[in-house]
Amino acid sequence: MSPGGGAPSTGRALTGAVLLDLAVSPLFAWDVFTDTLRRDLHAGDALLAGVFSVGLLAFMLGVLLGGRVADRTSPRRLALVALAGTVTGLLGTGTASTAGVLFVTFGVLVGASTGLGYATAVRVAGTVTTRRGLALGLVVSAYAAGTAVLTPLAARLLGVLGRGPTFLVLAGLLGALLAVAALFVPGAAPPPRRPEAGPHRLAGARPRGAVVALWLAFGLGSAPGLAAFAQAGALSGRPGATALAVTSINVGNFAGRLLAGPVSDRLGYRAALHLNSALLVLACLPLALGATGTAALVALLVLGGQYGALSVLTPAATADVVPADRFGTTYGQVFTSWGLAGLTAPVAVTTLAAATSYATVYTAFLVVAIGASVSVASYAKLSARATPLGYRTVRGAGSHPVLTSRLEAIQAWFRRRPMVPYPVGYPASGRIPAGAGSGGLMGRSGQGRERRSSSATATICSPSSFSRPGLCEEGRPACRSRTPPRSTSSRPSTPERCSAWPPASRPTSPTPPPTPAPVRALRWTPWSVGPVADEDTMTGVVLTAFGGPEVLVVRDDLPVPQPGRAQVRVRVRAAALNNTDVWTREGAYGTAEDPAALAGWLGPIAFPRIQGGDVAGVVDAVGEGVTPGLVGRRVLVDPARYAHDGPDAPIVAVLGSEFDGGFAEYTVVDAARVHDVTGSPLTDEELACLPIASGTAMGMLERGGILAGETVVVTGASGGVGLAAVGLAAARGARVTAITESKKASLIEDAGAERTVDRSGADGDVVAAVRAAHPDGVDAVIDVVGGDQLARLIDVLRPGGRAVVAGAVAGAVPAIDLRRLYLHNRMLIGSTMHTAAHFTKLVQHARVGDVRPRVAASHALTAIGDAQAQFLRREHVGKIVVVPRA
Repeated sequence: MSPGGGAPSTGRALTGAVLLDLAVSPLFAWDVFTDTLRRDLHAGDALLAGVFSVGLLAFMLGVLLGGRVADRTSPRRLALVALAGTVTGLLGTGTASTAGVLFVTFGVLVGASTGLGYATAVRVAGTVTTRRGLALGLVVSAYAAGTAVLTPLAARLLGVLGRGPTFLVLAGLLGALLAVAALFVPGAAPPPRRPEAGPHRLAGARPRGAVVALWLAFGLGSAPGLAAFAQAGALSGRPGATALAVTSINVGNFAGRLLAGPVSDRLGYRAALHLNSALLVLACLPLALGATGTAALVALLVLGGQYGALSVLTPAATADVVPADRFGTTYGQVFTSWGLAGLTAPVAVTTLAAATSYATVYTAFLVVAIGASVSVASYAKLSARATPLGYRTVRGAGSHPVLTSRLEAIQAWFRRRPMVPYPVGYPASGRIPAGAGSGGLMGRSGQGRERRSSSATATICSPSSFSRPGLCEEGRPACRSRTPPRSTSSRPSTPERCSAWPPASRPTSPTPPPTPAPVRALRWTPWSVGPVADEDTMTGVVLTAFGGPEVLVVRDDLPVPQPGRAQVRVRVRAAALNNTDVWTREGAYGTAEDPAALAGWLGPIAFPRIQGGDVAGVVDAVGEGVTPGLVGRRVLVDPARYAHDGPDAPIVAVLGSEFDGGFAEYTVVDAARVHDVTGSPLTDEELACLPIASGTAMGMLERGGILAGETVVVTGASGGVGLAAVGLAAARGARVTAITESKKASLIEDAGAERTVDRSGADGDVVAAVRAAHPDGVDAVIDVVGGDQLARLIDVLRPGGRAVVAGAVAGAVPAIDLRRLYLHNRMLIGSTMHTAAHFTKLVQHARVGDVRPRVAASHALTAIGDAQAQFLRREHVGKIVVVPRA
């Protein structure tokens, strides 16, 4: 890393944070200095206690204000400020001639520097993306370890050197340690705060309820421990056991800090907080029941462990409910509860014990512990309620990847479905069939299905699920084993078609758009508003595993899904195909840890799954809390679920990927995601072409700031996203040059391109042809291809031009000369799909019909195999659509 800054590795940054917390620890070693200062400056006990109180207040304010500053300023700069304050404060304390000077030198300077350094170190650890609990445990433990090491060292130096030289040596040692820490922590400032802060539980919104509950939990949970540090000997109930009591609580404190991080990474922060509050009650209960001697010492050991663990869990829990750009500010606010507890708890215990007895103090401890437990429960409830549906945390960033994802999926399933014994269409036997509901949980109970790792042979068993229905020996459902092929590239080549594909259960000829038909049997339920279809089952295409076309199974026995609260059911009129459908089926997205792993766009896929993210249809039933006026309306479905309700919230789940989509006769979606297009002049097939491809194109144009009159180059112009980008850019007045094949050029020009460049020309140099067409350069490149061609197209941009990227089919790792970017103020912008605001603009085009998508072909839903085979040949221009039966 260059001296000027940059982003160091996580390990390097954490090393700097640990060193920073080790160095800013002299405040809590204050007691070791008091005897010398009392003798040299003739200071009384009350005055010296006042200096420490001022230091404690400055420390709390340092964390509060330092956290806010740390959200905007580089950690290295803050570490250097802490260095200057600590060294100046220690030197001033060593040379002070009057006791009053100590209030400024030690109380204000050392206290505030300690708070600033602590806030900076905790922010560095609290914003890591993996094993955050362990990172915070190391940093917070370092702070306690620093005090433990500094106290005997300072006592030894004071006895040998005296006050002045001792503080000079300490200033030199701690200053050097802080300088090294400053070199290790990141030198770059955090990214500026903005609404689209990332796919976070509460990104873009301040979670006040959860933060208030956490504030109470931290203050109440810390109070008994803080009081015990000041009154450990008296609380032990054994004469002469003060040293043993202090040792017990300090050992517990240090052990709790070290263990809390790994435990919370394993269990999740909410579960760890519940365990911590239970430990607090467990520690206070024997004291309240009159325990003395060994039992009291064990209780103090547990109390110290609980206090130390809470010091780690609180910042981790804070990071779990706020985006990284607000972590420092929010944790500073939460930390004030610790400061208030530290200022009041020791005094309150002393006063209460003098007025009554320590038995009353123990009872008060138990009451406070119960209050802390209630606050933790409130935090857990509020933070869970604020978690957007479909969001999955990163391993080690807040929740255990197995336990929490399964529990939250089950909770989400019950939250969004009517609480009835069995949904409409379930058999009287009480067995819920595979495919129940719209949330993609069909078969998740494990009934007749076993799923191992992606590289192992997966045994998938389900009655009537495959081309060989029936039973195995011993009456078990028909099974077959399959080893899914692993992808070797970001977009694998066209797979071989299964000879038995598709099952000939439905006609395969294209079907015209269905027209509304009268429902022959209307049934009304108290859980949904609208007519229930006259059949209990529907036809749909089920993705059963990662693999080739053979893993797609057409079934006509899927239960018709019922809308839950704030949901609607859409009768699908048309659904379009996308690259994401094929790549999700093949598991070609990989993961951050293993690019060759079989995974969907956002990670693991729960099988079976109904794909299809592009849906146009008619609302035929609504759930609780949705206006019945939507029934019968023609709608276009936004396929995204967002992290929060803001217009620019990031996407956390996609229709047909994380939850069941439109390759079926019916689908259930959130009511907020359907847009009324009843008056649109577009056909159902044309509407179905819009959501993902045109939504992605709209996102690219918006993020690239494409304006009327600008010159724009669009790559991959014959594909779904490319063709949509051509039409949408032309609709806003841009001059479009499209890169495509010559045989498709006329169709691309019909969509709005002013000129085309043949990507398969004789010389094969597409970029040279673009440069020849625009010798003065272009304003923007809309690229869905990637590869080295993008690297060369950057050179065609005018100074200040923008290249927006949303694909990498030609290569994911191009060699880009960064000098061609920064020397000409060019921008390279990544763009994934759209935001809610982008989709709203797209819907306006759909209602007016000024951008008309091109339908390349239409197939029956049951002919999904033929549709995907045509799609993979890449000979079409526009979109391929499947239509369920009328």
